[in-house]
Amino acid sequence: VDNELPDNEREYKELLPKIQDSIDYAANLNEEAKRLTENYSDITANSETALKAATAYSKIADTVKEANDNIEKAAQLAQNATELTQGIERRAGESDSDSRELFSDAVKSLQSLQTELEPHINKTVATVDQIQKSNEESDKALYFINQSLDGIPEESYTNNWETARDQAVEAQGDAQNAIKILDPIITDLPKSVYSSEQLPKDIDRTNKDIQSVSNQIEQYKKMIPKVAELVDDVEAKQNKIDSIVSDIGDRLESLKKQIASARSLANSIKFGMTFHPNTTLEVKPPESLNQMITNSTVSAYFKTNKPEGFLFYLGNEVKPDAKKSSLDDYMALEIENGY
Repeated sequence: VDNELPDNEREYKELLPKIQDSIDYAANLNEEAKRLTENYSDITANSETALKAATAYSKIADTVKEANDNIEKAAQLAQNATELTQGIERRAGESDSDSRELFSDAVKSLQSLQTELEPHINKTVATVDQIQKSNEESDKALYFINQSLDGIPEESYTNNWETARDQAVEAQGDAQNAIKILDPIITDLPKSVYSSEQLPKDIDRTNKDIQSVSNQIEQYKKMIPKVAELVDDVEAKQNKIDSIVSDIGDRLESLKKQIASARSLANSIKFGMTFHPNTTLEVKPPESLNQMITNSTVSAYFKTNKPEGFLFYLGNEVKPDAKKSSLDDYMALEIENGY
């Protein structure tokens, strides 16, 4: 006992620092476990937020695709309706123009025939009346001459002969005048006869043209309800397209709000990342030129156990064959001696 007790006491004194180190190491392990538990809770919370943001972006992408599909469908419907309307209006306009032109030609032909033939007919009637009157006067003169000749007694009277002679001369003059009047009438008579023969043909042809125009007008009248129905259909489709466009506008506004909300939510996510020597992080460029020409603030939080090392480089990509410019701007951050 006397020998073992001092040995045990000596061993106890030797083990006492190791026991204290073990107690301290256990306390450190306990603290490390608590810290890891807290980090795990933070990572879980941040991951849940990141999942929400990713889900929001996925829904936004689906909404954008649906909006693009609706826009393409609306544009196609508008194009089809416009082409249909333009074709109907063009055909209706051409048909109406042709009908009006045919009707105008028919009216002009009828008026031309009436204008050309009416003077000849009137002239012929007047000439015939004049000839008839001249013939009646000649008949009367000849009748008077015959009566005078029959009433002449066997014993001649000078005055009666002179009167009869004058009446005969006058009758001869009237006959010559009648012949002069008849000459141009006889000359123009074949033309008048030809015109008179052509008149029924021209009138018949004009009536046929008018009938054809009338038939076309009736056909166009029958087409008007169909055209009106197509126009109403186009208007209904246009109203539907306007409704779709309005709905797309509302969806785009809602989409913008969702994007802004998602960006705000994504910007609120702050979690740690492990970087390796080949890790590259692309930062968001400024949104406007005014922001690009001003100074930018860069902040970074890092944790490392190395006293020496290169942290990050901010600038344009460095290429071996790229030409250097005095306008190149960059920022590099490194640790030297722990600072």
